Amino acid sequence: MTVLQAIASQMETLHQLLIQANTPSEAARAEVLIDAAQSICVLVGGMADHASGCGVCGDYDAWNYGQNFSGL
Repeated sequence: MTVLQAIASQMETLHQLLIQANTPSEAARAEVLIDAAQSICVLVGGMADHASGCGVCGDYDAWNYGQNFSGL
């Protein structure tokens, strides 16, 4: 799977999560969906940034753990 295919796959998952979050549901369910969407954003952002030279937030570790932990 190429980076672009992985990104497209994750964006489809995020799209489906946001559709679910937009429907009337319990507050706890919405929190889980939002957490999942944030995780996908970090995953996709890290993949794209790493593949394009780390010019946005940094390498994959910076996206996952934050700037302060990426150099450890």
